[in-house]
Amino acid sequence: YKRQVHGEVWPGLVHFTDFLHPNATDYWSDMLDILWEKIQFDGIWYDMNEIVSFCDGECPKGRPKQSYSPQIPYTPGDKPLDHFTINPSALHYGDVSEYNAHNLHGILSTTAIYNYMFNKQKIKMPFICTRSTMFGSGKVGQHWTGDNKSTWPFLKISIPHMMSFNLFGMPFIGADICGHLGDSEPQLCARWYQLGALYPFTRNHNFIHGKPQEPFAMGQQTILAAKNSLKLKYSLLKYYYTLFMTKQGKGTVFRPVFYEFSEDTTLYQDNIINEQFLLGRNLMATPILQQNTDTISPYFPLGRWYDLQTGLIIQDRDEEPGRKTVTNKITDAPPLWMREGSIVLMQN
Repeated sequence: YKRQVHGEVWPGLVHFTDFLHPNATDYWSDMLDILWEKIQFDGIWYDMNEIVSFCDGECPKGRPKQSYSPQIPYTPGDKPLDHFTINPSALHYGDVSEYNAHNLHGILSTTAIYNYMFNKQKIKMPFICTRSTMFGSGKVGQHWTGDNKSTWPFLKISIPHMMSFNLFGMPFIGADICGHLGDSEPQLCARWYQLGALYPFTRNHNFIHGKPQEPFAMGQQTILAAKNSLKLKYSLLKYYYTLFMTKQGKGTVFRPVFYEFSEDTTLYQDNIINEQFLLGRNLMATPILQQNTDTISPYFPLGRWYDLQTGLIIQDRDEEPGRKTVTNKITDAPPLWMREGSIVLMQN
């Protein structure tokens, strides 16, 4: 930046790299070299890169701010633009204001990491899990949905969140299993493992001050739910991998059911879009998203559908599309249904 701006993140007071500066990428590469000397990494978890700062505007807190009064019709979140970030009036190289460049930081820095890993360290498929994204980020990075909450509504909303980022061109996406903010509880965590095992990116991630939420900290039911669900995910890794390879960065992996059955208008209902989904063309998931129940009534489109794990038919060709009663214990793997005529690659 034209003047060194102070922020605060987990290490304490910090400066942020100005990626509009022509030397920024070389500097970033030098810093990654230092990390590479300590550990030869295959991936980077890249957090807080919106930019986030624990001070509003500039640190130390209370330091006089530069005046800035943008004329904008709408303020996202109804809070000042410098809330939890640096002042929008800070200047980048070339006298570009932070107000105009804020959304570029995440993708420019992610691209710098990708180029370092791919070009310098010859890593063919760099894994860069970035929190900040914009259009084009899917070419260089992957994503998780950020600081969700340990609640049932956040469990449910993660499904349309996955679908949205598939539409944005970032199909390798996941949410923090069991939730991030607040204390999770065993039943929620068990059901979240069932759903989260089917996210393309599966990870439990807790808040630093949160109650422990590893399966072993949640009790036997959560342990069994996690074990059975993750075993299913590992058995399907070749199927997931095939989806990504055949898509080649184009199209969707985690999809609404109506994508394959567009003439069935029932599938356009919110309760179906938000509660069941396809993995590719061949598998349909119907997880349990409500507490204190083992029974749901998901909707099955036209055709024959098999229980992936038992091979039993849940709906046959001569039946009308409709809802079927499904029982799924809290210790089971998630309900997953295979479409007739499918080939699903699996492994032990």
